[in-house]
Amino acid sequence: MFESRPRVLLAGDFPERPPLTIGGIQAVTWQLASGLVEIGDFEVHAAACEPFWNAPSRRAWRAQWGGCTAHYRRAPRRLPHVVCAWTIEAEYVRRQIRATGAQLVHAHGQVGYAIGAIRSGVPHVLTPHGMLRREKRASADAATVSRERLRQALWNATEDWCLEHAEHVVAISPYVRSLIEPRIRGALYEIPNPVDAGFFALERPVAPGRPDVLERPGAQPRGPVLLTVGWMNARKRQELIVRALPAVRERVPGTCLRIVGNVEAADERSLRELQRLIRELGLGDAVELLQHVSQEQLLVEYREASIYVHAAEEESSPVAVAQAMAAGLALCAVEIPGLRHLLVDGQTGLYAREPTPAALAEAIVGVLGDPDTARSLGERARAQARARFHPAVVAGATAELYLEVLAGASG
Repeated sequence: MFESRPRVLLAGDFPERPPLTIGGIQAVTWQLASGLVEIGDFEVHAAACEPFWNAPSRRAWRAQWGGCTAHYRRAPRRLPHVVCAWTIEAEYVRRQIRATGAQLVHAHGQVGYAIGAIRSGVPHVLTPHGMLRREKRASADAATVSRERLRQALWNATEDWCLEHAEHVVAISPYVRSLIEPRIRGALYEIPNPVDAGFFALERPVAPGRPDVLERPGAQPRGPVLLTVGWMNARKRQELIVRALPAVRERVPGTCLRIVGNVEAADERSLRELQRLIRELGLGDAVELLQHVSQEQLLVEYREASIYVHAAEEESSPVAVAQAMAAGLALCAVEIPGLRHLLVDGQTGLYAREPTPAALAEAIVGVLGDPDTARSLGERARAQARARFHPAVVAGATAELYLEVLAGASG
């Protein structure tokens, strides 16, 4: 069909220094790019227009990561993101399509990357990440003042336009499919997010007779470790897990909580409130907040955790939960639609009966108090993740979609 390998451009939030990634979208774009390179059927490029706080001083640059050529542009930090999306971000994508000679562009996120891809006239695929209408509504400060109402209305209109005009749309979960299917005119596919193969390779040596506690040669013994990973903000509701911890510690002494995640400038107040809550509850020795962790340290956190806890108010398909499954961790969570394809109650984890600290604590204790069940839940979670989220599986399905789109465009 092609005289040479088709050139594909992944347009979206791509990491500055892979394999280090910040946030779920970077984890997805990097793993997808790596998987496509491994397949070898495509010449893979990536384009990202972000603030890039740790980037070189120059405005635009290029880097080679494995077999993927990444093109970066530093976005203005003071310009509202929605304005940047329709102007600088979208135009940058179109320029990179022309510069690379891309024959297909895969936009990640229903923002400027999608706008540029759709307007380019090149065959394109859109993968929405996070449903903006629902996530903005779930934010603690959303629609409280006129400025916020205007910002939300602009994002809603942007998402609507992208979904309506995209030719090929990928839903990352059944929940996302149910939300976008009535809103699109193009073809719809369902392909999940990939998970770094390193999570599948983790081995978790347990203490004799205690599958909930790991052996740490030379280290002081400690109790079970609860892990949660994600942006520290109101939507992720880390405070709900913190409030549940005292009740857990009453029944499972020594239990500690490790919260891994970064903080965006707009969410610094959420971090301060979380830190204040930890002090008020006297949990300074039991809770640790970890920011800017390396990929190696992130793998260590998953390896040394006893169970994974998730309490977000709204999600589309949280990458961190899929990573926990790949690591073989039992899950505990507050039930939301975007989790149901990951946490199946009684099979890969347990749901809290309601979104309260007491109910979440009860679910956590239910797993910690039955090590055999915890081990079985984790084993089933890993098996499901390997079959669905391994990067080779996801990249293979995506490559098939690309070839189908390219064949349709040429025929």
